[in-house]
Amino acid sequence: MTSPGIAMIRLRGVLLICCCVASSGFAAAAEEAAVEQAEAAEFMGVEVCESCHEEILEQMLQNPHGQSADPRTPFARDGCESCHGPGSVHVDEDGDAGTLLGLRAGSGEPVEQQNAACLQCHQGSAQMHWRASIHEAEDIACVGCHSIHTPDAVLERTTQSEFCYQCHPVIRAQTYRVSTHPIREAKVICSDCHHVHGSAGPAELKQLSINENCYLCHAEKRG
Repeated sequence: MTSPGIAMIRLRGVLLICCCVASSGFAAAAEEAAVEQAEAAEFMGVEVCESCHEEILEQMLQNPHGQSADPRTPFARDGCESCHGPGSVHVDEDGDAGTLLGLRAGSGEPVEQQNAACLQCHQGSAQMHWRASIHEAEDIACVGCHSIHTPDAVLERTTQSEFCYQCHPVIRAQTYRVSTHPIREAKVICSDCHHVHGSAGPAELKQLSINENCYLCHAEKRG
């Protein structure tokens, strides 16, 4: 015979399961509705974006992505919406941030979705090994290092190493050894040797071996 206490525990367990199932069902329905709403969104044009984001647009026009005269850039296609997605729902919802794909560090958007927007254009050439890179494996977003709105989309030689040190502090310490490359003087920077978007070589080196990488600068040592 089951005691009242055990029966109550079982009843609570059943109620908890029912609540979880119902909650899961509501969440799935909400997610499905959001997807349908996003798919139904329409493109509004740069002028509509500018009406609320004038300062961002001014910066964007100084960025490589914002050169509408170049047919290869996002602005030559659908302006801001080439990357952020069609904005009609965003306008209808009075600028609700959740109605567009956020492309900035800390936006809360899934990294895979953010990077997919970048890979629309940047999945060949220098980024051809991104899918197998250590940065991709560590779930690093492109916008974690690059700014798509400001003029400095590409990291400057004078500041690149400091940026890398945020995740690689051990390397910073090694630059203070007696014998080292002149990294602190910005005569050599990380991307001179490493391809941060992935490579077929070890440790993301640009060449297939350490020696071949060194010979890029020290050709006299090859013999």
